[in-house]
Amino acid sequence: MTRRGSDRAALYTRREQWVLYGKMLIIITDDDTTQMLDNAISGEDPSLVIRQKIEDFRLSL
Repeated sequence: MTRRGSDRAALYTRREQWVLYGKMLIIITDDDTTQMLDNAISGEDPSLVIRQKIEDFRLSL
Protein backbone atom coordinates (compact mmCIF):
# COMPACT_ATOMS: atom_id res chain seq x y z
CA MET A 1 0.00 0.00 0.00
CA THR A 2 1.17 3.47 -0.79
CA ARG A 3 -0.19 6.96 -0.51
CA ARG A 4 1.67 8.37 -3.51
CA GLY A 5 1.40 5.59 -6.05
CA SER A 6 4.50 4.28 -7.78
CA ASP A 7 7.38 5.81 -9.68
CA ARG A 8 9.33 4.43 -12.65
CA ALA A 9 11.70 2.46 -10.45
CA ALA A 10 8.79 0.71 -8.73
CA LEU A 11 7.21 -0.15 -12.07
CA TYR A 12 10.51 -1.59 -13.30
CA THR A 13 10.87 -3.64 -10.11
CA ARG A 14 7.32 -4.97 -10.43
CA ARG A 15 7.97 -6.16 -13.98
CA GLU A 16 11.31 -7.63 -13.02
CA GLN A 17 9.78 -9.60 -10.14
CA TRP A 18 7.05 -10.90 -12.43
CA VAL A 19 9.31 -11.91 -15.30
CA LEU A 20 12.20 -13.37 -13.31
CA TYR A 21 10.51 -14.83 -10.24
CA GLY A 22 6.80 -15.13 -11.06
CA LYS A 23 5.88 -12.80 -8.19
CA MET A 24 3.18 -10.23 -8.79
CA LEU A 25 3.33 -7.01 -6.81
CA ILE A 26 0.11 -5.01 -6.77
CA ILE A 27 0.21 -1.37 -5.71
CA ILE A 28 -2.83 -0.26 -3.73
CA THR A 29 -3.40 3.47 -3.15
CA ASP A 30 -5.67 5.38 -0.79
CA ASP A 31 -8.20 5.73 -3.60
CA ASP A 32 -8.20 1.97 -4.14
CA THR A 33 -8.76 1.37 -0.44
CA THR A 34 -11.62 3.88 -0.42
CA GLN A 35 -13.17 2.17 -3.42
CA MET A 36 -12.90 -1.21 -1.72
CA LEU A 37 -14.63 0.16 1.39
CA ASP A 38 -17.35 1.76 -0.73
CA ASN A 39 -17.87 -1.55 -2.52
CA ALA A 40 -18.20 -3.40 0.79
CA ILE A 41 -20.69 -0.86 2.13
CA SER A 42 -22.82 -1.07 -1.00
CA GLY A 43 -22.80 -4.87 -0.96
CA GLU A 44 -20.40 -5.30 -3.88
CA ASP A 45 -17.29 -7.43 -3.82
CA PRO A 46 -14.28 -5.38 -2.61
CA SER A 47 -11.90 -7.76 -4.35
CA LEU A 48 -13.07 -6.40 -7.71
CA VAL A 49 -10.64 -3.53 -7.20
CA ILE A 50 -7.72 -5.93 -6.76
CA ARG A 51 -8.83 -8.02 -9.72
CA GLN A 52 -8.86 -4.89 -11.85
CA LYS A 53 -5.36 -4.00 -10.65
CA ILE A 54 -4.15 -7.45 -11.65
CA GLU A 55 -5.74 -7.16 -15.07
CA ASP A 56 -4.25 -3.69 -15.58
CA PHE A 57 -0.82 -5.01 -14.66
CA ARG A 58 -1.03 -7.92 -17.07
CA LEU A 59 -2.22 -5.70 -19.91
CA SER A 60 0.67 -3.29 -19.31
CA LEU A 61 3.28 -5.94 -20.15
